[in-house]
Amino acid sequence: MVKYFLYGFSSFLFLTNAYAGSQPESLAKIIYEKEIDLNQDRIKDKLVIEENTEGKRNLKILVEDSKKQWNTVIENRNMILCKDCGGVSTGDPLVSVEAKRNVFEITQEGGSRERWTSVYRFQYSPKLSTWILRKARLNVYDTVTGKNEIRRKSINSSKPVKLQDFNYDEFFYN
Repeated sequence: MVKYFLYGFSSFLFLTNAYAGSQPESLAKIIYEKEIDLNQDRIKDKLVIEENTEGKRNLKILVEDSKKQWNTVIENRNMILCKDCGGVSTGDPLVSVEAKRNVFEITQEGGSRERWTSVYRFQYSPKLSTWILRKARLNVYDTVTGKNEIRRKSINSSKPVKLQDFNYDEFFYN
């Protein structure tokens, strides 16, 4: 588990690994942050989406320890698309992040001729002590032909997709 100290400058944060001294690990801008109980322990956690200087986005779940320091317990660098990855017509693909007790949902959209919307819902599993995929939907609408295609991926409960293993680029296209 990696511990971070947050040092704020305007809307940017230096994330410094607590074990590595004071050298900045990355320069990141927080684009979404919500405190909510995500792991059913009745203590607020943090759901954070950050963007580094190259525009890459990471989703993190942090929990607070007894010393009031936030610790990253899950990080996924392959879930949230960059702000320019939505296409020419749509811009930033990150449409919404909704979080409720032990569940969060990410909606992204983009495209030009073929407009697409993807929705992914993750829920905490006490049995596995991690967040697993509960819902996955991709809607593709062709603006020229009017064809609308909805793809839903069945979620196999015997082989769950864990948040830390989820890869947006591979999920619907494999």
